[in-house]
Amino acid sequence: MKMVLVNDMSKINISIIIMKHFRTLYNNRTKRLSHADIIIFYIIPCIIAVAVVAYYNKYIHILYNSILLFSSIFIPMFFSSLVFIYGILQRQRDKLTQELAFNISYLILINILLLIITLVSILCYAIAPGAIVLIVINIFIILVLAHTIATILLVIKRLHIILAELPNKSETTD
Repeated sequence: MKMVLVNDMSKINISIIIMKHFRTLYNNRTKRLSHADIIIFYIIPCIIAVAVVAYYNKYIHILYNSILLFSSIFIPMFFSSLVFIYGILQRQRDKLTQELAFNISYLILINILLLIITLVSILCYAIAPGAIVLIVINIFIILVLAHTIATILLVIKRLHIILAELPNKSETTD
């Protein structure tokens, strides 16, 4: 009987989810990584985060509870959406539906990350409200929040396309 190593990280390795989400950010015409998507989903959230923290850092701690609530509501909703998409994948397996599943899985991960860093920032704020590390954490919180919102918009668009392509019940019975 072989001994299983305790430090085997394959069960919690999330890099494949991140990689598969990142691969959905491609240009349909060129089939290559879309620079516009990188700007929309990563560069603009960075700019927003730095700008918000630069001007409103002393007020961000007020938003911590709202961010926790946001993540606490959206994580289960994304899990439910993933189950719904799994049902669609059982009937039709197309590239867009698979990409949507990757995007929703990624959203679950980044919302868990948002939840964790917000909890860490609450602890940091309680210990040292003016610390430099808190400014960095606040930038990261706003970055992840802006990135989450952009990714939610992507998911809504893809879900709308998929649902519009599903056969209407009245059309199939006629």
